[in-house]
Amino acid sequence: MRRPLRVLIVSVLAILTVSACTPEQVHEVARAVGVEVTQDQAASLASYASRPPEAPALAREATEASWAALRKCESGGNYGAISPNGKYRGAYQFNYGTWAGVGPGGGDPAAASPAEQDRRAKILYSQRGRNPWPVCGRNLVSKTP
Repeated sequence: MRRPLRVLIVSVLAILTVSACTPEQVHEVARAVGVEVTQDQAASLASYASRPPEAPALAREATEASWAALRKCESGGNYGAISPNGKYRGAYQFNYGTWAGVGPGGGDPAAASPAEQDRRAKILYSQRGRNPWPVCGRNLVSKTP
């Protein structure tokens, strides 16, 4: 295996397998796959792997009041809501396909925690704007002009 590819694998393993990564842990992972990393490289990778993920840009722009208005319009603000035909579920009325497309794992959107529903709605908004909510999406107002 070429060295750059091995370094990439080490990087990916370090990022995906730890939530709080130290330079020592980076060295352990690197040694496990036979790659040498410098102290600076280990510290840099550990710093990157330990950062919390950033919220999608568009989701950061929408106000919390906007999200509350969207939830109220879509489901009456009920995180456990299910449409009469059973196709749309949760506070943001996800269908199963859209739900699975914006997060790990499937499951029932209406059974997910409010935090998980909010997170996936913000991801969806960052990807597609207001389009998934053709009527209620008008409630999503940006924090910036």
